[in-house]
Amino acid sequence: MGRHSVPTVERTPIDRQEEPLPPPARHRSRNGARRRGIAGWPLAVVGLLVLSVLGWLGWSWANSEVDSRATAQAASCTDGNETLRVAAAPGSEGAARTAADRWNQKRTVVHAYCVRVKVVSADPQTVFTGLTGGWNGAKLGPRPQAWIAQPARTDQLATKFPDLVSAQPEPVRSGSFVALNGDDINDIQLRAAQQFRAFMQQKTTSK
Repeated sequence: MGRHSVPTVERTPIDRQEEPLPPPARHRSRNGARRRGIAGWPLAVVGLLVLSVLGWLGWSWANSEVDSRATAQAASCTDGNETLRVAAAPGSEGAARTAADRWNQKRTVVHAYCVRVKVVSADPQTVFTGLTGGWNGAKLGPRPQAWIAQPARTDQLATKFPDLVSAQPEPVRSGSFVALNGDDINDIQLRAAQQFRAFMQQKTTSK
């Protein structure tokens, strides 16, 4: 008998689908270890810790800065406190008080003195008569170191009684400002009057 040929078995598509697929290739590092992804939560924890530390440092710096400024401001009034009395006509009183409040909040220092501005409302004729005829402290209260009134009044005082003023009248909001002079007015009050006048002029210009 001749050689019998082995019959060829054809594999159907179904048979080919049932064959198991080869396992996926796994990447290995040079030393043969499998690569693994880095977990995300440790990085998040580290980030939160860094932000917390930076926030604490920022708060500490800001708090220290505020304390340093307050200490420096308080230390600058080494010679004590002084008061600047300003007589203001009724029409000028509001602007003068507003400026005085801002001045006092800043704790303005004049030659190592913390100067507080006190504004009192006063009739212009009463002030003019008191300054030129002798100030009656028992009736009018302490003599002012500055006067805010209508330009006609302050100019009249500076023209007729130049010894009673330390500087020529200058315009401010709602009136004319004149720094006064006298034996009972010290150097700190003289300088404070001029600085307060400039302070009022600056606020008027900024508006």
